[in-house]
Amino acid sequence: MKTAMFLTILMLVFFTLVACTTMQPLEENLSKEEIFNSIEPGDEINLVTKTGNQHSITVSIVTEDIIIGGGKQFNIEDIGRIEIKKITAVGKAAGATAGVALGVGVAYLYYLFIGAIAVAIVGF
Repeated sequence: MKTAMFLTILMLVFFTLVACTTMQPLEENLSKEEIFNSIEPGDEINLVTKTGNQHSITVSIVTEDIIIGGGKQFNIEDIGRIEIKKITAVGKAAGATAGVALGVGVAYLYYLFIGAIAVAIVGF
C-alpha cells in the first residue's frame, strides 16, 4: 500500500514538472545592463555573433561585459542576437493538469485492483 502511494506521488510530481519550453528572443537594441539583467547563470541560450557564428550554451557567468558558458567567452558588444529558453505558462498549466489527472487515475486503478482482489478472496 505504501509503495503504491509513493509511486502515485512520484508520478504526480514528475508530470507536474513537465512543461513546454520555448526560445524567447531578447530585443536587439538592449543595453549591456538590460542584457545582464535578463540572463542568469544556468540559463540555456542560443546566441548569434555579429559575424554570424551561432552558439548554444548554458550560461556559467554573466557580467555587464561578457557571457561565459560551454567553455567559451562572448563579449556582449560582439553579440547580435540572444534567445533564452523559457518555460511557457501554458506548458506549466498543462503539465500540472496532466500530473494531477494521471495521479488520480493511477490511484483509482490501484484501489479498483485491490477491491477486485478482495472480492475474489473474500467474496460478496
